[in-house]
Amino acid sequence: MEGLVILIAIYVLDVVIKKVLANKKENRNVPPKEPRDVQEQRNPQQSSPSKAGSLQDLIRQFEEAQRQASQGTLTPETPPIEDLDEDYEDDEDEVDLPTVTPANPNRITFREIAESVIQWEEVSVEYLQEAFGFSEGTAQQVLAELQAHHIVGRDMGEGFCDLLVHDKTELENLFKREQREAEELQAAQAQEAALHARREAELKHQQELAELEERARQLREQAGQINDGSESIGAPCLSNADHRRHTRSFNKAEIRRGFVWAKVLDEPRFKKKWNSRIR
Repeated sequence: MEGLVILIAIYVLDVVIKKVLANKKENRNVPPKEPRDVQEQRNPQQSSPSKAGSLQDLIRQFEEAQRQASQGTLTPETPPIEDLDEDYEDDEDEVDLPTVTPANPNRITFREIAESVIQWEEVSVEYLQEAFGFSEGTAQQVLAELQAHHIVGRDMGEGFCDLLVHDKTELENLFKREQREAEELQAAQAQEAALHARREAELKHQQELAELEERARQLREQAGQINDGSESIGAPCLSNADHRRHTRSFNKAEIRRGFVWAKVLDEPRFKKKWNSRIR
């Protein structure tokens, strides 16, 4: 209950303050007053009771508000609704979109689009359609390309994007930097391709050497098998000959007889004199 009384008191004070402010405003709008003695001379019957009357009105209004609050019939005042001017026109849709005149009227380049866009305050698909006559799909692609080149930022809400590049000098530096990065990337890719080709050639050469070594090894194995076969074929013959040579035995009587015959045949009577005539 106390909280309700406090709320009512706050509301009543608010009403009183509004009334006082309204009275002050009315007093400011009233032309300057004449001196008091002149007013009294002109209107001797009108004097300070006006102030007392206004204070009594406020007290009466306060009591009436308390009574209505206690009965639950108090309704908050609604502020007056100002009538809108019928001639008011919303100019938010009218946006100045300066564009660069393309060198080729039948074809506009991305650079010309970028030079036009950096003059705007913000960018959207609708603005691109309005400025260049693009379809919605083409405008979306162009906006994505502008964002990829960091000329336009991300969507800030409601389809509008802020600008990251604001003049032609920044735009020119941006394009030069992108061209330099593209050339460096192309050179790095060419170097990587040359290195890859050299590695492929070395790998192919190593494979060829490995194949040649494998063929040489196979030939050596085949030659070794042939040599092993020939040795296995000739080995029994040699072993038999050696066996016969080492196992041959001589009779002593035959040896003695041989020496005797050698001496006999060596005697002169058994030697025939050689003569050329006999021949």
